[in-house]
Amino acid sequence: MNSCIHVPQGPDPLLRIVTLRSFITFRINKQLVIVNIVPTSNIYIMGLRFKNQKYGQCFFVTTTFHEWTEYGDIPSVYEALADSCRYYSHKYGARIIGYVFMPTHLHMLILIDGKQLPNFMRDLKKYVAQKVMKDLGIKDDKIWMAGYDRQAVSTEMVFRTKLDYIHNNPVRSGYVKGPEKWQWSSAGDYLTGTSGMIDIWKDWLF
Repeated sequence: MNSCIHVPQGPDPLLRIVTLRSFITFRINKQLVIVNIVPTSNIYIMGLRFKNQKYGQCFFVTTTFHEWTEYGDIPSVYEALADSCRYYSHKYGARIIGYVFMPTHLHMLILIDGKQLPNFMRDLKKYVAQKVMKDLGIKDDKIWMAGYDRQAVSTEMVFRTKLDYIHNNPVRSGYVKGPEKWQWSSAGDYLTGTSGMIDIWKDWLF
C-alpha cells in the first residue's frame, strides 16, 4: 500500500505535489496529473536516458553545443535560444520552471507531457541551429551534439535540487558571484523578482 511522504499545506494551491512510493501527482488548476514511476529492482526511476519517455511530466533536461564549442559567447545566440524556448513551450504546452543558458550547454526544468518532450527538444534545437547558421553567418556543419539528456523528476527533493543546480551553474563556473547576476537564467525570477528573457511558471510554489 502506498504511503504519503509529503503533502503540501495551504488553501487549495494551484499546484499540489504529493509524493507516493509508486507515483507523484501534480494538481494544476484542479486538474490532476499522475506521473507513474517505473520500478527497477528496488530503485524507482522515471525515464532517465531511456527510450521510453511516456512516464513522466516533469523533466530536468540538458543539451550541449557540438564538441562543447562556446557558441553562447557569440552575440545573439542566447537571444535565439530564448526565442525558441518561448515559441515551442507555447506550441507544445510546456511550462518552463527554471533554465540556464551557458556558453557550451543549457539546462532546463520543464513540465511537459513526456511524449512531447522529444518533439519540443528537436524543434527548439533545430530553430536555433537554422537561426545561427543563417542570420549569424556561422558556417559550421552543426552546432549541437546529437540528442539530449533528461531525467524525469519524481520527488520534491530532486525537484528543488535540480532547480538549485540550474541557478548555481554560472557561479560554479566562475562567471558571476551570485546566481541572480547571470542574465541568462531564471535565478532572478526567483531571487529578486526580476523577469528574465523567458516567462517562468512559478505556480508550483506553496
